[in-house]
Amino acid sequence: SVMATAAQSLELRKLGYQVLEEALVHIVPADDAPLSSGGKGVGRDWSGLTVLFKALRDSVSSPLERLPVAVVAFVSEAIAVLLRPAHPLFQRITKFLLHKPFLDHAEVPMLYQLLSSGAESWRADRLFLLRILRAPSLTDADLGVLRKRHV
Repeated sequence: SVMATAAQSLELRKLGYQVLEEALVHIVPADDAPLSSGGKGVGRDWSGLTVLFKALRDSVSSPLERLPVAVVAFVSEAIAVLLRPAHPLFQRITKFLLHKPFLDHAEVPMLYQLLSSGAESWRADRLFLLRILRAPSLTDADLGVLRKRHV
């Protein structure tokens, strides 16, 4: 559903946005819920996904806007990381998301952090970045984001 927000078809984008809206409703904690529960899901900390989905939501400037493939590919890959706190990239992605309140549509998220990583998890960093970059660029705007950084 995340990748659908980059679709050229308006109907497909509409469905993608509806699914993401429902997901955000289910993971955001209710006002009367204890803070430790994190959301409606039992036994899981949803705070990372909440930050990710809110950053994506806050980066949308118009209803049913077509999002860049690089951004939605990052979100799609980050979901799997944020569901596993033991993942080597968990802390770095969380720190990246907390640094800015929205995702920049003119950038490949975390491109330089992952390329210049000297961490022990350099292999996981590069594989994460390659999974983002292998998503097909559908329009000139998508290619512009990649060309800007000489990718």
